[in-house]
Amino acid sequence: MIDRQSMVVAAVLVVMMNACGSTHNEPESPTKASASVAASPFDNLQRTGENGGPQSRMYKGGKLEIIEYFYDAQGALPPGELPASVLLRIPQHKDVTVAPKYTGDYEITVDQGPDGKEKRVIGKVRLYEPTYNGPSGPENLCEGQKYEVTKAGQRVSIPELTGKAIAYEGYWDVEHGQYHTNHSDGHKPFILSCATGVVAKCMLRGYLPSSNKALFDACLYASRSQRSNEPAERVALTCNGTIVDIYDQQGIQTFDRGLDASYTFEAAWNAQGILCSNHPRYSGCATNLDGIPKCPEDVANGSAWKFGDKDILLKTRSAMVEKDCPGKDEATVQKVCTQ
Repeated sequence: MIDRQSMVVAAVLVVMMNACGSTHNEPESPTKASASVAASPFDNLQRTGENGGPQSRMYKGGKLEIIEYFYDAQGALPPGELPASVLLRIPQHKDVTVAPKYTGDYEITVDQGPDGKEKRVIGKVRLYEPTYNGPSGPENLCEGQKYEVTKAGQRVSIPELTGKAIAYEGYWDVEHGQYHTNHSDGHKPFILSCATGVVAKCMLRGYLPSSNKALFDACLYASRSQRSNEPAERVALTCNGTIVDIYDQQGIQTFDRGLDASYTFEAAWNAQGILCSNHPRYSGCATNLDGIPKCPEDVANGSAWKFGDKDILLKTRSAMVEKDCPGKDEATVQKVCTQ
């Protein structure tokens, strides 16, 4: 099935996208913007390009997408509460001060039982409003970012998650395609993900990295339709608005029987990426799956959770969209994903 929250029944993920990058410099005062920051360092997202790394399109959502990582001078890290102000590292710019306003905890539950009315508590996450005090005044970098699910064929947003972000320790080194919990500058890095970023979405599905890192990693690959972390395969092949049914064998997310017949088995995933696939998410992405084997019937029909000697962690269903593949250069991404 799909995205759940504390008071909502089974629903289906609506995948969102954006763009990103990485770099650094020295801290900048949140109240004294330099001449290089004519409006806001977050206003040029479309020019940052699609770099193909795990921090690229959809990873953190909203205006957080271009941020390499956050850090606190005293070393504070999630899942503990963050301090009143932290610094962020942004591509080709001075480090910027942001206030992560804590707005409360959010309980993540999933529906269980034959009627879906029983609730299983997975855990809690802290919610923040990452606020930048820029030239035009305070700006929530997740403003307008909605966590949406599909229920009975209708898209529904969860109001308490709109404009909120979730923190996650560590960051992805885009250049080398590696996850780090330390930075060469001596920082203890972490990221904030808007509710539209797949980092937050995978947590809200119930795949908390603190309890099952492998399921969390598999969810990142499956949500973004990313083959693997190999240099040539890191690109995200999913656009804004794509509905994807993700389900597992742990009873966290289950097969969504409310979807119509156009949603068919798509692929099987583990913590390293895609294992096998029966069709692309977009018709134009067929060649992007060259070399990926077809899933056998016992995997596609849901009875088997092994592919060869490898365990399957997640399976996905989608209604293949008749459009070009968004996994090329940035111009193609913008053209395809705005159709």
